[in-house]
Amino acid sequence: MAQQRLPGLLEAGAGRLRIFSGYSFSISKEIQRLSSGIVSGPRWVKQSVKEYSDLPIILDNGAFPAWMRGEPLSFADQLQSVIEGAALAGPLLESIIAPDIVGGGPASWKRTVESMRYLEGHALLLPVQEGVDIEEAVALAKETGFGLFVGGASMAWKVRATKQIAKRVYTHVGRVSRDGHLWTFSQLADAVDSTTWTRAQNWNKTVNWPQILRRYSEFST
Repeated sequence: MAQQRLPGLLEAGAGRLRIFSGYSFSISKEIQRLSSGIVSGPRWVKQSVKEYSDLPIILDNGAFPAWMRGEPLSFADQLQSVIEGAALAGPLLESIIAPDIVGGGPASWKRTVESMRYLEGHALLLPVQEGVDIEEAVALAKETGFGLFVGGASMAWKVRATKQIAKRVYTHVGRVSRDGHLWTFSQLADAVDSTTWTRAQNWNKTVNWPQILRRYSEFST
C-alpha cells in the first residue's frame, strides 16, 4: 500500500533538474528529449558526437571506470585523455569534469587544482568527494566561475556535501538514479546524471524511466 502512495508523495514538491544521461548505445528518443546532455568518458566521446549530435557533452575524466576496473590512472594519462576527448567533442562540449582520484580525498583535490592550468579555456566542474574541504571547493568555484561535481562513495555523503554547498555555486551530482534520490537532489542541486535509465538490460526495461524523469527534467511541461 505504501508503494502505491509513493509516486504521489514524490510528485509533491518535486523540483526541476538538468538531467544528464550517461553515454550508452541507443538511448531512447524519449529519454533524449528529457536530457540536457550526455556525460561521456574520453573513450566514448567520438561515438557520442556521432550518435547524439544535438545533445551537449559533459566530458568525464575516466577516473571512475578505471577505478572499477582496478586500473591505476596516472595524472599524466588522465589529463592527456581529457584533452584529447575535449578536442573530439568540439562545439558540443559543455564542460569537463576535472581530473580527480576516486576515494583520494585531499590528494584528489590537489590533482583537480593542478589540472586547471592545463585546461584553461574550458568550463570545468570541480569534483568533490569524501575528504575534500567543501568550503575551499566552494570558494574556488566562486572565484573561477566553475561548478562543483559531487562524487563520493555513498549517497549519504553526496546529500551532506550538497546541503553544505547550498547552491552557492552550480552543483552537479553524479550517479543519481533512484526516484527518491532524484526528488532529494531536485531540492538541493542544479543537475544530476546516471547511466541507469539508458541501459538496455531486461530488468531496467520494467522501470518507466520517462515517467520518472518527466517529474524532474527541466524540459518537462
